[in-house]
Amino acid sequence: MAYKLIEVYIMKIIRSKKGFTLIELAIVMVIIGIILGAVLKGQDLIESARHKMLTNEVKRWEALTWGCMDRRGVFPGDAAADWSGRDGIIDQDPKTDLMTRCRFEDPPSENTVVLGGHTFYLWLGNDGGTPKKNIIAITKDTTPSVFNSAEIAYMESIDTSIDGIAKGDAGRVRAATGTGTLDGTKWYIPRATVSGTWTPNTTKALVYYFEKK
Repeated sequence: MAYKLIEVYIMKIIRSKKGFTLIELAIVMVIIGIILGAVLKGQDLIESARHKMLTNEVKRWEALTWGCMDRRGVFPGDAAADWSGRDGIIDQDPKTDLMTRCRFEDPPSENTVVLGGHTFYLWLGNDGGTPKKNIIAITKDTTPSVFNSAEIAYMESIDTSIDGIAKGDAGRVRAATGTGTLDGTKWYIPRATVSGTWTPNTTKALVYYFEKK
């Protein structure tokens, strides 16, 4: 409504005279500035909302992972089809467990999230360290490829939400520069090279140590 009134005001000036006075031109420039500011602010709010949506999806996966532990006594991907081989480490088939064996009423049907033109993949697995630690990870594809600046902003938002600060090299959320071969058929990540801070064109994955600090 406000934009319509502004448009009517500007068109009235244009029709009534051959040109603008300096005062009228200044008013128009101020109005344009206000409109641009509102548009940019709106875009920031939308992007912030998308960041929160991805953070909420990570927390949903965390809740499902602990829910499987509560229901069945194992994390999804910790044991074979007959529940043998349980050792507390996610190293087998998280997808099948999340979708069927954990018997959730609303299990995830895919491990991708599309937000604002970005696609993110969620994985369960371990960091491949000694000793191994269970993780939830995020990448932009199954390669994985490096994050750009806009995608890094999503990772920093998650880090801030969980650790209170977006460092990437400390706390429960870490920046990773590489991973083992990602298994899209199982939503499984076998290893993560946790190193450094959030760096566009270098960082390839977010690693969340959901189980232990």
